[in-house]
Amino acid sequence: MDANPSANDSNQPWARFPGLAARLEAVVTPDRTFRTFKRLADTYAPTLSARHTRGPVLQSLFAEARQEGLLTADLPLELDYLRSG
Repeated sequence: MDANPSANDSNQPWARFPGLAARLEAVVTPDRTFRTFKRLADTYAPTLSARHTRGPVLQSLFAEARQEGLLTADLPLELDYLRSG
């Protein structure tokens, strides 16, 4: 993706959503990304148990994002989607 998107190019999401690139750069930082994935990776989740171990971690991450104003609504999270465990 172009590092300097043109506001005149209507095919670019940046033109359709002013301020999106700056917001993403402010929110999706290397440190935040590392901490998020580390929390998930450090949570033991053998086959068919992820809903009991990683599910609560995801719910906690969503709650923290809401508290920080990064999410404006609850995200539905099906912990056993299609019996995936």
